[in-house]
Amino acid sequence: MHLRGFENETHLSKLRSMKVAREGDKMNRRFGNWPDPNQYYRPRAGAYAIIDAGDGILATFQEDPDPEFQLPGGGIDAGETAIQALHREVLEETGYRIHGVLRLGMFHRHTFMPDYGYHAH
Repeated sequence: MHLRGFENETHLSKLRSMKVAREGDKMNRRFGNWPDPNQYYRPRAGAYAIIDAGDGILATFQEDPDPEFQLPGGGIDAGETAIQALHREVLEETGYRIHGVLRLGMFHRHTFMPDYGYHAH
């Protein structure tokens, strides 16, 4: 499935031109709604892929708790590196094997994770 909102060449060119973040960079952006100050959010590291499928960005779709398109990826398991998790998650969710992986940045998202029954960031 392709995320139709990113078919616009302006969006794709912005994604293609993003610089790769280095370990020392202070790139830590927040994505999504502001966190509820009365809610505890467990730390949950994840790795997600932006895959240019030629005619759009490859995305997955989650129905619950709110319908939304998502980038393929997921949590980093104990003993796994971010790159290992990314390869595993993309293969599990899309059936595709990826290559030429570049780190684009680090983002925080405060959300409820229905599969685990807790809030995380």
